Amino acid sequence: MMIEWNGGRRSAAPRLPVGNGSLVTIPWNILDGSTGDGTCDYYHRFKSDIQLMVDLSIDAYRMSISWSRLCPDGTGAINQAGVAFYNSVINELIYRGIEPYVTLYHWDMPLHLENDPQLKGWRTKGIITHFVYFAETCFKLFGDRVKNWVTFNEVAMFAVNGYGYGIHAPGRCSALSGTKKNVYTGDSSTEPYFVAHMALLSHTAVVRFTGRNFNLNKRVV
Repeated sequence: MMIEWNGGRRSAAPRLPVGNGSLVTIPWNILDGSTGDGTCDYYHRFKSDIQLMVDLSIDAYRMSISWSRLCPDGTGAINQAGVAFYNSVINELIYRGIEPYVTLYHWDMPLHLENDPQLKGWRTKGIITHFVYFAETCFKLFGDRVKNWVTFNEVAMFAVNGYGYGIHAPGRCSALSGTKKNVYTGDSSTEPYFVAHMALLSHTAVVRFTGRNFNLNKRVV
């Protein structure tokens, strides 16, 4: 299950991604009773982590931008503390001679989008507009320095495990999945396919939007 692994949740993430919403609020959902508040604490330790990359002679780094950290609610307002964090990371990488490769979606759907009774996260076409807005925001804020972009990390993983087997966020499945749950929400026979389809349509929309609105000195895959 994906959570916001950067940490600093209470510092610069006024809203949760769906993984943190599932993990943090349910006692003992993590085996040792811990929460996702701190994780590896990259939020506070990124400079020392980047120093480790320099020590290893790494010249490229694939990172992700948390949708829920940057766009914390449905108003379109941008979380400036989140912007400052990612600017600091990107600037430090470039200063140290490391090329950033940025992934837009690494399984961290904002919780308010997943819980919206009409939008339903990846389960309706309405999500495409929200994802394009997030991508556009990232391109405008960071595209002057980031030249390589990836729309999605492993669509099959969050579509099948999140909506088919219910073992990743948001934990949706039906009895058909074979996963043992006290309460089933979802339909394992249809939702994984629809979610994957919405992700592919969102990818296409972002690529088309980028081609129409930006001078392409960057790659989007």
